[in-house]
Amino acid sequence: MRSLLITALFIFVGCSTKVVDNKWQYQSYDSYTNFKKSLLQYKLELAAIELDRARLNAKHSANLNTLARVELSSCALHVALLGEFTCKKFVELRPLINDKRLDAYYNFLSLNFNKDDISVLPTQYREFAKAYLKRDTKAMNRAILALKPLTSKMIAASLIKEKISQDVVRSIVDEASFKGYRYAVINWLNVEIDMCSNKDARDILVKKLKIISP
Repeated sequence: MRSLLITALFIFVGCSTKVVDNKWQYQSYDSYTNFKKSLLQYKLELAAIELDRARLNAKHSANLNTLARVELSSCALHVALLGEFTCKKFVELRPLINDKRLDAYYNFLSLNFNKDDISVLPTQYREFAKAYLKRDTKAMNRAILALKPLTSKMIAASLIKEKISQDVVRSIVDEASFKGYRYAVINWLNVEIDMCSNKDARDILVKKLKIISP
């Protein structure tokens, strides 16, 4: 039995070692996992191929929830890398699915969620979401520092990027560096540079950025 969890809501039911009828679903998950890893490592061509595979496998079913998860999860990952959130493909699918969790997560990423949404959000986001509704910046930053996995921390931080602390940014850069997530390191290192007021420390960060940038 394996328990599968994608960043930001891509969840599948556990399976045994027996051959399962919904193999397409697991293939979609595996391709999405490869897409996520490749994108974070800045292997953009490979990431694009794997995302197409995830979508193709998800289209083996008239139940479009898996395809919707692929689209929304990929958009969430884009947010984690400090991109804007639009997710047009998920919006097109939304009238064709019935999943309160996906709706709540979309509302969360849109920063248009309410108390009812919080109860069905992925567990790791709930403390942050509560603090956000209270407009408690300190509590939001504390919640982000405690967030796991790293991609969830990056997503939450990006949603309030104008209010995040230097500790949050350093934590993201350090953890992304440890994991070899080059794309994440580059984007978040730029944020750390902008926040750094010490010239000498800033110069060091700039030199690091030049070395690791493509």
